[in-house]
Order: sequence, then C-alpha cells, then structure tokens
Amino acid sequence: MALFLLLKRRVVAISKTIYIRNVDSGVLAKIDELAKQKGISRNKLVNIILENFAFTDKIKETESKYSGLVETTTDAINNVTLALQQLQQLVINTDIDNRKENVL
Repeated sequence: MALFLLLKRRVVAISKTIYIRNVDSGVLAKIDELAKQKGISRNKLVNIILENFAFTDKIKETESKYSGLVETTTDAINNVTLALQQLQQLVINTDIDNRKENVL
C-alpha cells in the first residue's frame, strides 16, 4: 500500500496496489496495443477498465434511464406531429369549405 499526501489541500489519498498473476500473453498484448492506441500506460488502461467494471451497474442504470427518456421524447414528438397533421387537415378543409361558400 502506498500513501500519497496532497499537501496543497491537506487531503490524504490512499492508493492500493493489485498484482495480477498468470495473465494470458494474448490478453496482455491486446491491453498493451489498446494502451498504445490511446496514448496511455498499461497501468492507466487497466485502471480505467477496473473503474468501468466497478460502475457497470450504475452505467446500465443510466443507460436505461436515457433509453426511457428517448422513448418518451419520441412518443411526444410523434403525438405533436399527429396533432399538427390533424390541424393542417382541418385548416385545409376549412379553406375548401370557405371557397365553396364564396363560389355559391
């Protein structure tokens, strides 16, 4: 366990180390390749992967809420479009009726 002191704000952050043994060479090569593509270290990439895994449930919950919001918004847009089409048809029919009255 390493201890880092951030003196500017007087905050103490504790960093823990995880050692992973018996990593498949193909997996390690892929991690190295991805890290290189992103321009970050292997350690940074593995930290990102672990953080994403740790918050998977929260991410899925947020995605579910977003999907619901998109569905609700789409329904609202469809309803407004239908109402506008009905209003447009009413205006057209009223205009036609007015023209017929003026002709007679």
